[in-house]
This record gives sequence, C-alpha cells and structure tokens, in this order.
Amino acid sequence: QSCVSVPDPDPLPLAVCSYISDYNTIPELRSWIAFQRVVNVSKIMFFQATPIPGFTEAFDHLIREGYVEVVDYTWPRRHISTRMQDNNQQSQVNACFYRLKYRASAVVLCDVDEYVHSEKYPFDLPEVVRYTRRTHPEYDLVTVVVRVMHNVQMGANRYTNKENDLSQREKMLEEGKLFDAYQYRLNTYASGAFKMIAFNDFNGMLSLHVCFFCTAWKNIPLEYARVAHFKVRVYNGTYEHSTTLSSYSPLLREEITALKRNELF
Repeated sequence: QSCVSVPDPDPLPLAVCSYISDYNTIPELRSWIAFQRVVNVSKIMFFQATPIPGFTEAFDHLIREGYVEVVDYTWPRRHISTRMQDNNQQSQVNACFYRLKYRASAVVLCDVDEYVHSEKYPFDLPEVVRYTRRTHPEYDLVTVVVRVMHNVQMGANRYTNKENDLSQREKMLEEGKLFDAYQYRLNTYASGAFKMIAFNDFNGMLSLHVCFFCTAWKNIPLEYARVAHFKVRVYNGTYEHSTTLSSYSPLLREEITALKRNELF
C-alpha cells in the first residue's frame, strides 16, 4: 500500500495544530478554539494522546462540520514517570504538518495554552503568512519565541496578573475573560520555546522548538507575530502592563457562548 497526497489547488489560508490529552480541560480547549475562529484560522487539527472526558460532547458539532479534525495519537509512553503531555510531541509536530502540507498554505504549531496573534492584523492571522510570502519569499518558516537575544527579536510573552496568581485561570477561561484577567506580560522570560508557522513549501524536519533543513525568519517584526502564553506563574523578569489582547475579548466571549450552545452536555 502507498499513501499519496494530491495538493489542493485552493489550499486553506491557515491551519493550526496542537497536541492534547486529559492534561487539557474543556474550558481551555473551548477558549483556544474560539480564539482561532476570532483570528480567522481555517482549520484546527488535534493530535489526541488520551481520551478527554467530555471532549466529544463539547466539540462534536465542530468535528462533524470539519472545522476540527482529531487524530487518535495514543502511542506507548516512552517515560511512564512523565505526564502524558510531555510524550510523543516530537513525532506529532511532523505528522501534523505533513498531514496538512498539501491542504493549507501554512500551519501554526503551538500548544492550547498559547495564543498566536498579530498586532498588525489582529483578526486576520493568515495575513501574516501572505505578508511574509510577499516580502520574504525566501523563507519557508517563521519562528516566534519568548525572549530577545543575540539581536534577534523573539515575540512571545508569558502573561500573569499583578499578583502573579493564576489560580482563577480555569474560571477566566470558562467566562472568556482570560485576556482581561491577566494583563502583565514578561518580556525577558527565557523559556527557549520556539513556536513555528511552517509554510507548505517547507520540506525539512520539525522538533518541538526548532526546525532542521529550514530557512526560518527569526526577525519578523514584533507587531506582525507574537505568542501569548497563559498557564503558569512567571519568574526572573520585569512585568510590562499590556491591554493589547483585551481587544479580542468581546468576540472571544461571543464565540465561547456560541460554542456552548452547540454542546451536547
């Protein structure tokens, strides 16, 4: 048997892929899906490592309409002592990109606690792809990470509140208030975690945070691409107050409400 992918003559402008397991909650997934709709992402592909209670009931309508595609990714665990979310992601990023390579012009590879956004094109993330292809056709991938080093701009931020307390995160996700509750971002946190937008002419290999055999743009202006990370407390840096993401909040809440109306609970 052989597997052949025929390139779509009219590829989707932008898809996004993430690895999920029962480490992720329904409010977290719902908020993240709602955000992708707000920023005009055409398709979501989840690689699901374990069953997630309530997942089918919450998102069955999105799966049936084709907006969300789920790949069963239950593999034997390499390290039993580590949480499921840390297993098998190395293969997932490659498998997901190459499943979508001939169906989408570009694929965002990130986690569901990370919100890839553009200050320049806040409600049209695919325009970042079009801008890059138009102005720098030599690149086949864009990287966005968490710090500024070696004169390379890396536009990602970890977000918290003034008290550096994310204990109400789940409630804020449920209510669509994540961006309003956590408006203090850390510019200098050195996680080293690259987040990537890979274009459909990329033919190399992807790791979790780096690419191989790629021509990556690491100097994309910060207003064009950033990542906002909402998960854990932050350390070792200076907070900067920013309300930029709050511009998404009204539409985000509308989308969350609409998703809830279609759930089967």
